[in-house]
Amino acid sequence: MPTTRFRLHLLSAPLIALALAACEPPPTQPVAVLSPKTRQAPGGDVGSANAAFFVGSVNDQSASTVTTNVVIPFGFEATECGNETVVVSGRLHLVMHGTISSSGNVHAVLHVNPQNIRGFGVTTGTQYLAPGMLQTVTNMNGPAPVTETFVNNFELIGQGAAPDFMLHQNLHLTVNANGETTAAFDHFTSKCT
Repeated sequence: MPTTRFRLHLLSAPLIALALAACEPPPTQPVAVLSPKTRQAPGGDVGSANAAFFVGSVNDQSASTVTTNVVIPFGFEATECGNETVVVSGRLHLVMHGTISSSGNVHAVLHVNPQNIRGFGVTTGTQYLAPGMLQTVTNMNGPAPVTETFVNNFELIGQGAAPDFMLHQNLHLTVNANGETTAAFDHFTSKCT
């Protein structure tokens, strides 16, 4: 049985980006489109200036759309399957996309893919691979109605005889226009093999 439970609740990240975009006044110039490629700064760090954005205005005839595509460093330590501490590091590729319609409806998606994430056992040096994915989808119109769905699949795959750890989480929330929660669940499973 795992000793660490990962609960990555990133449901609000796309909404923050959308809220910031919606607060901007309508542009007086044509909308700027930056390069859709994720660029890496010298030294390997990826900063917010390297994100790609397409930003429109919220008015009676158009929608505002924000897309961000970045790669960030990622690392943590875990003790899984009752074994040694594993130090894990690599990069995460994040794609955040959101749209605010002219009527105020919000649709936001965050998708995260690990890139070359690897780990090693502190005591034995055992090597681990860490594939997975995370996605959250949010739809809302003002404070309600709201639907949010969050899916997280994470694996820590031991090389050789080392055990594998697998985590799956599926979270969903629906709030109707009256502010009443009509559906809510958090299905969480993890196992060592």
